[in-house]
Amino acid sequence: MLALLGALGSGFVSFLPADPAWGSRLALAPAFGLAVGAALTTTLFGLMSMGVATWVVVVPVIVVSVVVAVIRLRRQRVRLRGGTLGQLAAVVALVLVVATAFNLPMALRNSLGPVAYQVYDAPGYGVQGYEYSKHSMGDLKPFSKFDKGPDLTIRYAAFQVALNQQIGYDTVTSTANTIFGWRFMSTQGGYMIALILVGALGVFAAVRAFTARLGLWPAMVGGALLAGPFFFQLWMDGSQGALSGLALLPPVAVGGYRSLATRRIREVVLWALLLAGFQTAYPYFVPPLVAGAIAVIAVILWRASRSSGIQRIGLARGALVLGGVIVVALALSPVATARTATYWHDILKTHFAISAGLPQFHLPVSVLPSYVLQTQEFYFLPPVLHSGIQHAVTMGLAPLGLLVVIGFGMWRFPWTLILLPVAAAAALLAIYYQQKYNCSYCVQRSLLPVAPLGAVAVGVGLGALWSMRQRWLRILSVVAGVCTVLVVGHLASVEIRRANDGAAMSPHQLRALLPAVHKVRGPIYFEAIGQTFQAPLDMPVTYHTVNEVSAQRMAISTEANDFNGLAYLGGARPTGKEYTPNFDWVLTRIPSVRTDRQVVARDGPFALERRRSPFDITVTSGVVVDGEQYDSQGIPWVFAPLDFWVSAESSRPAWALVSFQGPAAPTVRLARSRGAKIVSRSAGSLTACIPTRSRAALRRLVLRLFIPNDAIQAPRSSFSHTPVPPKALRLSAMRVTTTDCTR
Repeated sequence: MLALLGALGSGFVSFLPADPAWGSRLALAPAFGLAVGAALTTTLFGLMSMGVATWVVVVPVIVVSVVVAVIRLRRQRVRLRGGTLGQLAAVVALVLVVATAFNLPMALRNSLGPVAYQVYDAPGYGVQGYEYSKHSMGDLKPFSKFDKGPDLTIRYAAFQVALNQQIGYDTVTSTANTIFGWRFMSTQGGYMIALILVGALGVFAAVRAFTARLGLWPAMVGGALLAGPFFFQLWMDGSQGALSGLALLPPVAVGGYRSLATRRIREVVLWALLLAGFQTAYPYFVPPLVAGAIAVIAVILWRASRSSGIQRIGLARGALVLGGVIVVALALSPVATARTATYWHDILKTHFAISAGLPQFHLPVSVLPSYVLQTQEFYFLPPVLHSGIQHAVTMGLAPLGLLVVIGFGMWRFPWTLILLPVAAAAALLAIYYQQKYNCSYCVQRSLLPVAPLGAVAVGVGLGALWSMRQRWLRILSVVAGVCTVLVVGHLASVEIRRANDGAAMSPHQLRALLPAVHKVRGPIYFEAIGQTFQAPLDMPVTYHTVNEVSAQRMAISTEANDFNGLAYLGGARPTGKEYTPNFDWVLTRIPSVRTDRQVVARDGPFALERRRSPFDITVTSGVVVDGEQYDSQGIPWVFAPLDFWVSAESSRPAWALVSFQGPAAPTVRLARSRGAKIVSRSAGSLTACIPTRSRAALRRLVLRLFIPNDAIQAPRSSFSHTPVPPKALRLSAMRVTTTDCTR
């Protein structure tokens, strides 16, 4: 993806002045590719599917961009020598460092992603890219025609289109997967890493631009800060939309600096192009940017009036340039502009009241500097003055020291001050949300732009110290840079361990079954995929991954929602077209349970099974399965009343035989289970018989057990927030018989 964005942006950056005017044309190429790609593909999506647009428009544009870059660079006689080679090496090193940090937890788990820790948005972005490859925006409207349909994958994509949410990067990923033929659910995690790399390179270029011809190492430190805990948290919580906007913010800042400083038409137009991509990628960040730009221009006008007075013709020219930038930025992405207008109209109509149903975080004001400057991680923000010396340093002294470095950089390189109003506007929006709605999630979202701008400012500050003639200041620059890297690097290692131990990731065992799934013919039922503590990721990832590789109908229970696995699949509701009892295949998360089915393929806690009986029984509620990294067998542990579904291709009466094993088996008692009976019991097992009491195609059964000592246990480590299942009683077998086993 990074190479694709670089190729798309290469022709545009060839029109930039030679380095280091914009910092680094090489580093900015992916950012321009992202901006152009987001604006172009979003506009095309309004007319056609990305599967068509990719080959008709996008690929030719990429080819033309590369050809233009080659021709222009040959004319400019660019040579790989001296400073150019050094810059190339620095860019490659920065990419390797950042990419390695984010790929390591997935490599440790042998997963391609998506990844989730506390927020489970990630799979939805893969879904959108997948459906956009097959449908245009018009095809996905109105939402009502998908709301009650059998396909929950297209339902999710249609819902996002109806919400006027940003779609800019999803259409870009759709293009990339169309070109290379990759699976959407398997690439989503990697594509988020590509966004972070675009941002890191953008920070590198911004530091170079603001500090002119200084050494490369301060720019590398600034870029490497995007591998810090702030961005790890966004990656682990699936904030792809936010990351796409943050990746473009440093290049947009450079464009603003160059346009205001030189007022050359070419650079103004290129800045407008970046702004078009920025507002397409994540419109929520537009107000702080606009407010910051207004503040910067007001200061420039004030200074001009103080020095020599503002000439009317000069003021008119400046207003014309600024108005032209805004018009061009909006016109270059008309579909996104229309959706953004609707999005902000809806928010403003409610006075920014978007806090309902959002997660709540612990974000006291005292911890915010250490959070945005990345001297402390988001998932552990204790009080500054009451948490020991170590946290007093990382949450108090360290951010204070970085603020001093930033202040020195702004004094040494005054153009860096244009970052300050944008950060201040973001902070004011955060204060508004806190005071008006007490919405900690809104506070966190509003403060996001501060972090990449802070990374730029830290790099500039280190460069400012390094530029001084006094040796002690140069030594201080190196010490400050090393300390920053050590602190942020240590916290990044904590995030890696946190992701490895506690994050939900699409399991490699599921990926191993996909070739077998692709071959089946007939409906596929998903058994117990929502019975994990991390069901909000596990359930949609499994459903969408299988739906992507199979053309068959999916069948799923939408009534039981023990662990909120349906949160991203439309929520719990009465059974509709999402389910059919006439399934031939079962993808089960509990293959350790013995049934009448034939096991066709199995890998760890996943199995593809074929139905062999006119009656099939599945468990839909009351059991919990441990994470695949801790349980390779897929053992369901009982924790609540059990719900079973019997799908029947016969109207004959039937009874369910359900067996359990575990240390609690000798003392288990039935509680208010209509007609159910324990028919056998031993020291470590028991079997219950349950009448179906129906002759319908779908028969629901409930079994209530009283189980002593069945409490859910605490998480395994401080890096994992998911508990350990109660291990008093496990479901071991289930089958249906037409013989009355209660007698």
